[in-house]
Amino acid sequence: MNSKKLIIAFTFTTLLILSFLFGFMSYRNQNFAYGLIAKVYYFFELQKPNLNKQGYQEIKTYLENHEFINYQKLYAKEIYDSIKENPVSFREEILKKAILPKKIVTIKIVGLNDNHKLQELIPKNVFKSLDNKFLISTKYYGIKHFGILEKENNKKLFIFNGGHGESKNPLEYKKFIKLKQELKNNGFDILSLSMSGYGYNVFQDKNMSFPVNQNSNIYSNSLNKSFDYPVFGKKRFSHFIYQHFFDDNYPEKYPISLMLSGNYYIIKKIENNYDEIVMAGLSGGAWQTTMISSLLPKIKHSYSFAGSLPNAYRSLESIPHPVESNNSKFWYEYDFWHFYFLSLFDEKGFQNREHNLIYGAKDRCCFFPPHSPSFSKVADMVSADGLDVFILEKNDHNIDVEFLKEKIIN
Repeated sequence: MNSKKLIIAFTFTTLLILSFLFGFMSYRNQNFAYGLIAKVYYFFELQKPNLNKQGYQEIKTYLENHEFINYQKLYAKEIYDSIKENPVSFREEILKKAILPKKIVTIKIVGLNDNHKLQELIPKNVFKSLDNKFLISTKYYGIKHFGILEKENNKKLFIFNGGHGESKNPLEYKKFIKLKQELKNNGFDILSLSMSGYGYNVFQDKNMSFPVNQNSNIYSNSLNKSFDYPVFGKKRFSHFIYQHFFDDNYPEKYPISLMLSGNYYIIKKIENNYDEIVMAGLSGGAWQTTMISSLLPKIKHSYSFAGSLPNAYRSLESIPHPVESNNSKFWYEYDFWHFYFLSLFDEKGFQNREHNLIYGAKDRCCFFPPHSPSFSKVADMVSADGLDVFILEKNDHNIDVEFLKEKIIN
């Protein structure tokens, strides 16, 4: 009997200690609990096929329908021709709607050695030295964005934009760390970015607030106090809240401007220091890469890994981001085709840039077959010089380091 009580007491004490350690680690790293549970979930969830054979075949038959393909080709060609006619004017139109005015944006650049508080953004031991490492920040409506610049006074710049998942903090993303070392050895400075509210940008002011549409059925006072919602007892930023944005002083600005303006102005701050700029991103960061490269013509080459598809190719049940891709006025007016094509034209309207859209044939997250191959077929038919679509044979939702090395270095 005594031994049984000892076993029960030992088990209870062990569970208590483990619970304490789990809570402590969650406190030290806000994404620990979320990340652990997510990894377990995705390990099992991603073993499932994306579609059963019948569902796959039905969608494939629809996407390969001759009438559907011809319509999409004509639709894309019409957008391409309209942008090609005056890309500079079209870019100005988008900037007026999707980027906040510079006068309300605070932009700063500081050495990481000079600001111990901001060093919290960086995983420990990721840098041997903080020399020549700079933090570029933007702030508007209390919303902050950060970029980390690793500067060696090179004339070439590589930008990586992390996404929603594993890459959200680029300096914790192993594939980016491997890639950036190769690029540094080949004469590139490195700028890494995160999406709004993720990665570098999880630390926000408690007073963060933006004006909202008073005519919508929401309580603006409560919205202006909090932009977070609880997941597993922690706070994770939601982009859904952006859809209520409306500023009477700038009525032409759409909610998407809250997501794009931060990283846009970070890049804008340093772009004139470089002769060549290359940008890449994964998932939500690839979405950001497409959007920002279309608006910043000094980005010569851009690589979007599993970031977007035109509206006709998207699976409705897999769209969780209303501001980024659907259910907003902005996306009723525009399609991703507009931004793929705009990414091909420079500041004077010459078609001398390139935008690469990369998808995984076995990607279990986003834009998997048969949607991406069907889109690729139509993109090839449109034949826009500089727009290339690749379907890579890979098993996971990641950037392809060897692909990027071959494209950028060779």
